[in-house]
Amino acid sequence: MARRACSFCCVFLNLAAIMIPASAAAEPNYVVNVYESAQYYDIEGSTARELLDEMNSKGPKRPFGPGAAFGQTEWRISWYVQTETSKDACALASADISVELTYMMPRWSGSPRASGKLRKTWEAFLASLWVHEKGHGEIARRGAVAIGEQLMAAPRQSSCDALRESLSAIGEQIITDVIKPAQKKYDKLTKDGQTQRTRL
Repeated sequence: MARRACSFCCVFLNLAAIMIPASAAAEPNYVVNVYESAQYYDIEGSTARELLDEMNSKGPKRPFGPGAAFGQTEWRISWYVQTETSKDACALASADISVELTYMMPRWSGSPRASGKLRKTWEAFLASLWVHEKGHGEIARRGAVAIGEQLMAAPRQSSCDALRESLSAIGEQIITDVIKPAQKKYDKLTKDGQTQRTRL
């Protein structure tokens, strides 16, 4: 699951197909920086059923629909632009784009009563869950690249204030019309990670 804060295995997903293809561009004068962090919620249990109940009870709330998710990716995209003025027009000189990704994941320290088989199953489950959530992060990163390309292609404006307003609208439109639908589509295609074996 993915959520913008403003949110392996047998199946290999083409994330590029989920995003609008990037346009061909000259040497881009923008930089995309990705910052990743993880937060955890602790669970207890000595059986698969108990672990599932704990995650359903303590997991992050689903951004769309009822219930809890096993894991979640919160993402935020922001940009800083530098402009230049010449011949009574203002143009974009460069853009620094930041992608902040926060992964919310379950943490189980194990139980003296848990079997070795359960521990092995848990490790496989957790690895698959990470793959799913990293997929959400990759969609956000690709979206940031699309924003960078579209910002650099923006036409000059009569004033820098007008240019910044135009650039802000471009970025927000990509977030609304491209990245958010891509995140939803990814969850739909993977059935919230089930096709990626995120099962206990």
